[in-house]
Amino acid sequence: MCQQIKTEKVILANGEEIYYRDSGQGPVLVLLHGNMTSSFHLESFIKSISEGVRVIAPDMRGFGLSSYKQPISSLNELSEDIADLLNQLDVQQYAIAGWSTGGGVAIQHCIDHSDKVSQLVLVSSTGVTGYPVKSNGGQGEYLKSKQAILDDPMFAPIFTAFENKDKAFIRGLWDMVVYNHKKPATESYELLIDDVLTQVNLADIYFALSNFNLSDDFNGVIQGNGLIHKFKTPSLILHGEDDLVIPLDTAQHTYRELKRCGEIVSMKTYPNSGHSLFIDQIEDISHQVLTFIK
Repeated sequence: MCQQIKTEKVILANGEEIYYRDSGQGPVLVLLHGNMTSSFHLESFIKSISEGVRVIAPDMRGFGLSSYKQPISSLNELSEDIADLLNQLDVQQYAIAGWSTGGGVAIQHCIDHSDKVSQLVLVSSTGVTGYPVKSNGGQGEYLKSKQAILDDPMFAPIFTAFENKDKAFIRGLWDMVVYNHKKPATESYELLIDDVLTQVNLADIYFALSNFNLSDDFNGVIQGNGLIHKFKTPSLILHGEDDLVIPLDTAQHTYRELKRCGEIVSMKTYPNSGHSLFIDQIEDISHQVLTFIK
């Protein structure tokens, strides 16, 4: 029997209005979406697992239905929004899963709220050294400021497409780099692209990703803060071998870094699969996640 997905809203202490999808009963899984998406993109996955768990899937600040009153400059701010949301819902113990950018937020959250998080699942996730980007299609210098990101010839057309609500451009981009294997059904694809264009903080997220670095190393933009040494959460990493957004070697590096922290970490990779395992491998990742967190 398919569980109903309810959409609710909480007003955080900082004044932001955070909408979230809530479905199922049992152990809580907090599910964080990626960049250029919201919890709407995760509805099929939520339906596939919510008979076994309660899924709470927020639209993070600046995405989907949620507000963006105060601009962010770090993933930590999104993590603390999640902490406030869960506190208001009186959820004290939970597993957390993050897709892409949401994975970075989830790792940060595990470090800052380790007493509450039972397990971590990273799906096609940003690594522990963030997502620093280079100019000239990855061939030039690292982009170290928000303005440099906005002005870069590779990113500028994307920002223009968001400003103009250019669905054809966004769909072409997703066809090329996200859905490079399976694609959503035609009728749902249009709705997914509409959801992509609800994001209002794209440049801020790129800047936050480039300045996210929990390691001991320099990532090209910023020196790592070493917080990864405080990580102590059992983890599962799921990653497509043909991921064009976050390469497989990023996931392998994250695996090694988390293993060094002394926690149990397992990893499964998927051939013939790209950045959206929720499309390419939904049955298996549903099984993997439920088995891991229950």
